[in-house]
Amino acid sequence: MKERLVGLDLLRGLIIILMIFINLFDETAKEALVYSERGRAIDLAVTALIPNVFIFLMGFFLIIANGFTTKKLLQKAALLLVLGYALNIIRYPLFMYMGDYASSFSKAFAANLYYVHMVDIYIFVGYACLLLIPFTWLPPISAQAYASFAAFIMYLTIEIKTVKEYLLMLPASVSDYAIHLFLPLEGNVYFPMIPWLAYIFLGIACGLFYKATDKNNFFKKLTLYGMLTAFCGYMIFSKDYNIASFKMRADFYHHDYSVGIMLMGLTLIMPVLSEFFLTKLPQFLKTLLTFTSKHIILIYCLSWLITSYLKFVEGWSNHLDLQQSIMYALLIYSGCLLVAKATSLVCQRNS
Repeated sequence: MKERLVGLDLLRGLIIILMIFINLFDETAKEALVYSERGRAIDLAVTALIPNVFIFLMGFFLIIANGFTTKKLLQKAALLLVLGYALNIIRYPLFMYMGDYASSFSKAFAANLYYVHMVDIYIFVGYACLLLIPFTWLPPISAQAYASFAAFIMYLTIEIKTVKEYLLMLPASVSDYAIHLFLPLEGNVYFPMIPWLAYIFLGIACGLFYKATDKNNFFKKLTLYGMLTAFCGYMIFSKDYNIASFKMRADFYHHDYSVGIMLMGLTLIMPVLSEFFLTKLPQFLKTLLTFTSKHIILIYCLSWLITSYLKFVEGWSNHLDLQQSIMYALLIYSGCLLVAKATSLVCQRNS
């Protein structure tokens, strides 16, 4: 098996740390800060380069780690969907119930079904793994074909009405849920399949390309295609959007090709930057990021539980300034690291 790229493991670890910060910032920072110019700059500089790169890396590592099989995709999907929905139940109905000291959890659960059905990044990846299973039954498909799939998904962002008409041809119960998952129409679906499936296809394409070529050629091509795509995307983006009025929740999570082409280009550039910059970090930091990457699910889920507990039970909503957000994000990350390390040691002793 071809060696893993160290820079991408480090990048995935860094992405998780940034996700912990941005989740805490969005949930507990003072509204005046979140909606200030500084808060918008954080959203544009951090949030806009987290989910797309993370999902891209999921696709890339499916190929590099030989996880692109029916059995492994089914196992990953089951794990992520169970954890994702359990996380939704705990961090919303349960913590809201605890924070309000309500008399009935069942009433709190029924009142917060909107949040129970929320599609966060791990629930999205779980469903995406299920959708990828049929591709494992086909003869080997080229990297270019998967890149074309990514482009096609991004193209569908301008054909939402047509896609909806096709989905409505399914049985009613199926079509309702398919529309919920696939189309960028509902506020509690942060990661609809259109457009976010494009990034996992892009990651798969790059994983296949990496396995088929040498390391230097891989990075040269990613740099070239990434810069060209990002430049073309920026030209389209600057015509369709005014960056001063760009809204993350409305225009980023449910973005169309106007934003997507630029993000796909930036996503292709990130592995290049990580391999040539993150690999030069001190060994201590590289060890830390690599460990974080290996325990990504535990650290992410636990960090969300802590963040939601602070918001709903401890009443930290509209509470923190920027310095406090950074400090507490690092404390949450440190706590999650300790739990992951303890869990790792227990598993080693039992094995």
